[in-house]
Amino acid sequence: EGAKMAIEYYQKFYKQFPNSDKAPKALFMIGFMRANDLAQYDSARLAYNEFLSKYPNNDLAASVKAELQNLGKTPDEIIQEKISSSK
Repeated sequence: EGAKMAIEYYQKFYKQFPNSDKAPKALFMIGFMRANDLAQYDSARLAYNEFLSKYPNNDLAASVKAELQNLGKTPDEIIQEKISSSK
């Protein structure tokens, strides 16, 4: 329930202040919480893709790309992929 309330807050902020220097972080948090707290991967993907289209040069863009690559994966799956790709 807390995550849903936080997402609503970030969404209201993002819609009211789209040009704020905090807007990119709000959009990132919407995607992050949808993915990691609520397992709403499709909604998270939409937020992340919107982030990359609006803020491709933002400091969080690399984190967004990593989040997109790992959507729905367990920490163990992520580690296994890293191990496999480094061989």
